[in-house]
Amino acid sequence: MPRTIVYPSFTSLVFVPGGSTPCVCGGNLSVTLTLKRKTKLTAKFAGDARYAPRTTASTAGARVKVSTALAGQYRNKYAWSRTYYYFKQSKDPVVTTTMTAYPGRKQLLQIQIHADGVWQTTAKEYFKLDSSGRSVVTLTGTPPTGYRFRVRDSYVSGSGDSVNTTTYGAWKYFTFTK
Repeated sequence: MPRTIVYPSFTSLVFVPGGSTPCVCGGNLSVTLTLKRKTKLTAKFAGDARYAPRTTASTAGARVKVSTALAGQYRNKYAWSRTYYYFKQSKDPVVTTTMTAYPGRKQLLQIQIHADGVWQTTAKEYFKLDSSGRSVVTLTGTPPTGYRFRVRDSYVSGSGDSVNTTTYGAWKYFTFTK
């Protein structure tokens, strides 16, 4: 339950347990909070002989934790300034996503190919996460060899829930050989 702390004659704010102690230093209010979801923060200035009362609010977004793992490769190699996962063309890569769990949450899986000197999106699709925040997707088909690919998972606010701020996972790079 949030507490309200009132500073004599000039401010009040909503204090969330687990945060730092608010500090008013040189007229600036500072507080550190550990957020798990989007949170609206409100600061109130009670006014004094010189300034009128004022209230200001801000919404702070909290990101989710996003982790992506590739499986099924026959080796990993550092190439093109990145670690690449190497797959045989006949082997379907398995992408496992782990994300902060929340009911109804979905993850956006995005795949890109490096062609003509630029990264181009070849597929984007939402997948539902299970109750522990996991999703396992197998990439099927017969991909071309000799091209570079990358995949990432993201949480997009509003795609299944709006509890957190849009968060993009790190790219994982891979390629196929015969």
